[in-house]
This record gives sequence, structure tokens and C-alpha cells, in this order.
Amino acid sequence: MSVRTRTLAIGGVAAATGLALLAPVPAAAHGPAEVSCNNGVFCIYTPDDPPRQGNLTEGVYDLGGWAGGVLNDNVNWFWNLTGDNWCVYEHAGYEGAVQVVSPDYFGNLDGFGYRVSSLRVRPWHGC
Repeated sequence: MSVRTRTLAIGGVAAATGLALLAPVPAAAHGPAEVSCNNGVFCIYTPDDPPRQGNLTEGVYDLGGWAGGVLNDNVNWFWNLTGDNWCVYEHAGYEGAVQVVSPDYFGNLDGFGYRVSSLRVRPWHGC
């Protein structure tokens, strides 16, 4: 699957947890010119041209120690084709600020910046 347009998220704040949940909403905005992601995979991209890509089917405790560390604090685009919600964390070890990325979301985390150091499928008990 490939895409040439970006999906913009509506950031709803979950009152009980204080988490922002990102849901897909079509919009005409800019993003990586062309990227790909397979069904069943959570894809992450850097702002480089062309973007570097990580393809995940399970979480990463510390992006600093994964794939040579090039994605740590350098991810700004996400495409979730897993069918599950994913938790994206500011720090390694699933710590710090967190946002939830919903299934089928393609876009960036406005306001979160590049500060992604760990991520995983959302556990049953929440992020």
C-alpha cells in the first residue's frame, strides 16, 4: 500500500488518562511524498528525504538501541496498519509523554515533535 496524501488527526483528550487519541480524518495536507506500509505493520518514518522507515509488528523498548539508533528522537510520521492502538512514548522504557495512535492513522503527531524513543501495541490496561 502506498499513499501520496496525509491524513490529519483530531486529537481528543481522554479525560481519565490524559492521553491524546489520534483518529484518521481525510485532509489535504503535505507529508512524505510517497511511502509504503504493509497490512499488519506499524510503520514509522523520519523527516529525511527520502524518509528512513521502520516496520514494526511488536514494540521497541528503546529506539536508541534499535536499527543503529537512527530513529530515536527522529520519527515524525506514523502509519498504523495493524488494527490495534499503539502507544508512542517520549522516553525509552515506555516512559514520559505518550500518545495513542489508532488503527489506519497516517500522519504526524502534531505537538509531539520528534521525541519518540519507545513504542508498543497498547496493553489492555492502557499506556
